[in-house]
Amino acid sequence: MITAAADGIKEVTPPLSDADVLSLKAGDRVRISGVLYTARDAAHARLFPLIEQGKPLPIEVRGQIIYYTGPSPARPGAVVGSIGPTTGGRMDKFTPALLELGLKGTIGKGARSQVVKDALRRHTAVYFGAIRCAGVRTGGRMIGARLGDRSGRGAGEARPPIAAPHLRQDPWWVLPLTVFVVFTAFIVYATWAAFQNAHYYVDPYLSPFYSPCVYARCLHPTFGPGRGLPELAVPLIGIVSPAILILWGPGIFRLTCYYYRKAYYRSFWLAPPACGVRDAAAGYTGETRFPLILQAFHRYTWYVALVFLGFLAWDALLAFRFPDGFGIGVGTLVMWVNVLLLGLYTFSCHSCRHICGGHVDVFSRAPSRYGLWSLVSRLNERHPSFAWLSLCSVALTDLYIRLVSAGLIHDVRIL
Repeated sequence: MITAAADGIKEVTPPLSDADVLSLKAGDRVRISGVLYTARDAAHARLFPLIEQGKPLPIEVRGQIIYYTGPSPARPGAVVGSIGPTTGGRMDKFTPALLELGLKGTIGKGARSQVVKDALRRHTAVYFGAIRCAGVRTGGRMIGARLGDRSGRGAGEARPPIAAPHLRQDPWWVLPLTVFVVFTAFIVYATWAAFQNAHYYVDPYLSPFYSPCVYARCLHPTFGPGRGLPELAVPLIGIVSPAILILWGPGIFRLTCYYYRKAYYRSFWLAPPACGVRDAAAGYTGETRFPLILQAFHRYTWYVALVFLGFLAWDALLAFRFPDGFGIGVGTLVMWVNVLLLGLYTFSCHSCRHICGGHVDVFSRAPSRYGLWSLVSRLNERHPSFAWLSLCSVALTDLYIRLVSAGLIHDVRIL
């Protein structure tokens, strides 16, 4: 049922009919109340085989709305925690089959495929785009919740318990193990390189681990000869490497990154190691306590990353300036590839996507912002790949410059 409220917002209460859906148009603001089903890609993957086999589903979807989300653990006194939307495109391969069974609405964020758009028209259904702060607003207005399998677990149990060690039939451990090995290798190498305080510069190349080089006595002072900070000395250690003073910037950006959080939660904390695998420790609380609650500041670290990306781009420009004039060496190309991959990683970030248009409630009234948001959204689909490629490019760029500086290899001059 759909009615018009005094404030101009349309009140939506499932179950919905074809006429209800046809009364909506793009740009309408709606307020949904009543019963909502929540399901993400893992839940959809469990429903899909039942549909293919013609078996009844555990829920009646006819006329109903599915919200693409997974509730977070509840704070004391609350029904559930934040219920933020996930990307609708992740459910595209499942949606047409559910629409054919009578599902009338879905709620999520991001664009849908043309196949889903055609199916929405064919079955007279609607896709609701979640507004900014939807997770907090929805969680704060929830008056009751229960799990779909009616097992009796409390709504605050965001993960279903698994009696067996895992429910997988594939080598699920390969990915978390690979992530653990690569992450560990990068951390060990980056820590070693940062403490070296040597072989980080060979004219005209500056290692990304040392950019900006903030000491006035750096081999390549970023702010000009004689400009910068005095060297910091610590008892028993000596001069603190300039890399130690600046790596916190890109470090906190990656540490709080949505994708990296998923990667290291699974690989290092085993929480959980993979979908359908039991958590290593009981008492899952999500990111509701210190220090993990600080992960919410990720969007602000994006601006910090942007500043460091600017320094690295400037260093790459200086890599054309050789002692004998303009030139191009293999190191020049290495540094530009690194800047390109870091740029793709930075600008494909979820935070960048939010800045471009995530806070716009009605895209039809902001076509320019929608175009920019759509471009970043396409990059965002490859954000995990850019995250790994840029991580490797930073280490390899430092390694190349370090080997050239140490005289172990020769930089080939192309031009």
